[in-house]
Amino acid sequence: MKDSTGPEMSGTISPLHESVRHRLHPEYVEFYNRHLISIPPAHLQPIAVSRAGSPIMAGGSNPLPVGQIQDYSIRRQSTTGPDVLVRAFTPDGPPPSPAGWPALLYFHGGGFVFGNINTENTVCTHMCMRAQCVVITADYR
Repeated sequence: MKDSTGPEMSGTISPLHESVRHRLHPEYVEFYNRHLISIPPAHLQPIAVSRAGSPIMAGGSNPLPVGQIQDYSIRRQSTTGPDVLVRAFTPDGPPPSPAGWPALLYFHGGGFVFGNINTENTVCTHMCMRAQCVVITADYR
């Protein structure tokens, strides 16, 4: 497989498709070929790998450090089944006065296949620290 500059590429797993490569900015094509081309797409990974809690998307990163991460178990009121696990990410430092931290309730995607409470740690810590708010996410399937 040749990239946009012409040299032969080896070890490619997910090359850019010929029908779109010419539409992309050359700087992005270079970035993609350097950092992402060897990462298997999420839909080609075994489900167990995707559910393990590591970044499942190409270009994913590790979670940011936050002030506190707490897990809570919430008992169902109207349905039967196990308790619902909820995770709260709190920014570092004292809460703003007088109202405290704003809160964001985040429901992960994943098509009811990939996502779980562990796969969302990276996005939740980034939202927590960048927006300076408590992020709450739930484990559901």
